Amino acid sequence: MAGDVAEQQRAAVAKQWHKLTELMARICQCVPALGAGKPGEAVAATQPSDIEPKFYCERLVEGNHLGVLKTSAWFSVGELGQVLGECVVELGSCHGATLDCVAMTKGHITLVGGGPGAWDLLTIRGLRALEAADVILADHLGPAAELEDFLDLTGKEVVDVAKLPYVRQVAQERINEMLVSYAREGKQVVRLKGGDPYVFGRGFEELQACAAAGLECSVIPGVTSAVSVPAAANVPVTQRGVTHAFTVVSGHLPPEHPKSLVDWSALAQVGGTIVVVMGVRNVRAIVEKLLEASLSPDTPAAVIQEGETDAQRVFFATAATLPDVMENNDVTSPVVYVFGEVAGLAHAG
Repeated sequence: MAGDVAEQQRAAVAKQWHKLTELMARICQCVPALGAGKPGEAVAATQPSDIEPKFYCERLVEGNHLGVLKTSAWFSVGELGQVLGECVVELGSCHGATLDCVAMTKGHITLVGGGPGAWDLLTIRGLRALEAADVILADHLGPAAELEDFLDLTGKEVVDVAKLPYVRQVAQERINEMLVSYAREGKQVVRLKGGDPYVFGRGFEELQACAAAGLECSVIPGVTSAVSVPAAANVPVTQRGVTHAFTVVSGHLPPEHPKSLVDWSALAQVGGTIVVVMGVRNVRAIVEKLLEASLSPDTPAAVIQEGETDAQRVFFATAATLPDVMENNDVTSPVVYVFGEVAGLAHAG
């Protein structure tokens, strides 16, 4: 008698398992080959080319003689609910069977470099990612302020995670948490950054956080302000016969700060163009260190505020006079400033 009951229970599990795989096959337009349910057999599901993946669903069913069966597929919101409602509940009602069902929904995170300012400097791939996004976590740099001008925000959630220098800031740890949380809800998440995600953008930190959470994360490069903003002021970072090298450094910490990783003395002696970002507050200390380390005080310099926007301002100076020029003209972030012979080319006679 006990053997008959066990056999009936196993048959019920097998029946409901077949129903589950049939639903998956219909939804995903694929033909899983479950066969007789041999131990360890895997059922593959392919994503339809005309449907953007939204959710990833995985089922594991374990029975005494059925072994472990697995199937996976992409679903939309409604389809996932249908599978969960009709199949997993019924599978769980097979009394006495050894049963373990796991359901997962995964979204996707995309780090998008928004470029230096104007929205039309965004890449085409970046624009497509924004169009497909359910949630956009945006910095204040790049095209964040212009989203409504070029993007239909209907049905999209836009979250301000700006890090305003020395004022309001959203902690990086909190941003990482939000990326993971939204993606675990099955949403397509875009992290919109100014410039390029991997040039002083903490992009790799966010990718690491997503990977640690078992979530997929892709990166779309952006036009970095370190090169494009000087170009907006007709300052090339390299020029044939003038310089064959340029260095980009962050000036958010003063030269003597214990956490600073920049060897300013060595930088002054390397030659070539020096491009400094995030260095408004520390410009005077940076210039003093460069001059102390042998940079000529007459080295041409340029500073560009709000580059590639309607509010762009440009001032030319020398290395020695740059701090005073910035102070006298109330230059504030965001700013890129440049030291090197190339900074004098734009207004050279």
